Amino acid sequence: MRKELTLKIIERIKQSGKYCDLMSNGTLIDENVAEKLVSYELDRILISLDGPSASVNDFLRGEGAFSKTIEGIKNIQKAKERFNSDKPKIQISSVINSMNSSYIKELFELAKVLEVDELELHQMLVYESTEERVGDLKLDRREKENLTQKINKLENEAEESEIRFDGDALKISFEDESEPSDDSEEYFCLQPFYTLLVDMLGEVAPCCPGGSSSEDVGLPQRSLEDVWYGEYLSSIRENVSQGKRMKFCANCGVNNLREDLKRAIN
Repeated sequence: MRKELTLKIIERIKQSGKYCDLMSNGTLIDENVAEKLVSYELDRILISLDGPSASVNDFLRGEGAFSKTIEGIKNIQKAKERFNSDKPKIQISSVINSMNSSYIKELFELAKVLEVDELELHQMLVYESTEERVGDLKLDRREKENLTQKINKLENEAEESEIRFDGDALKISFEDESEPSDDSEEYFCLQPFYTLLVDMLGEVAPCCPGGSSSEDVGLPQRSLEDVWYGEYLSSIRENVSQGKRMKFCANCGVNNLREDLKRAIN
């Protein structure tokens, strides 16, 4: 979406000397786009790829997505060679579910073949609005146990390769199946105070796990100022200020990261 506008934004960010990364499915990265990303010195690109083959990935991402994504990654690598640049760093980012959980070894091997810098595994977030459509893709307990063993093996193997492999957040999400407490100090979140997520329909949320609002509190029905200071987002900020967690907070990866940092420190 809005490929040329995205490229202009990246160019302006890098011209100002700031760090910039890009999240993409890679399907629109032709040779021309790849050369621009490299010449602008984009720092990092996170490319969504949910399987090591078309049969797995395209079931989740749509027909033809796999071949286009692979071609996009190759175009970036070729542009980096032409410009003799190590930027952008390339991460394959995979959302793991019951459809692709048995293929992470093959995904790791593909990452090595493509010579990307990172492979990161993420949990599939299921919201109330998507439960009916994707609920069957949630991992059961046995799948989580098997996947944890595979991740541990791949972590050891990755130490011998040049790829940074990260499955920690996914493993921690398996361990934390109970509802977190309402401790105000431990779970206070700043995102509702500086972030506004707007989807293609103009519906708004304070963050990605927050899903989307109803149409009557979003854009373009109301101005950006009215949305930001409106009752919907103000009530969320008020609850968070009091240490109260919203229901969607249980889907937040930051909670997993917080636990991961605690373990590393201790």
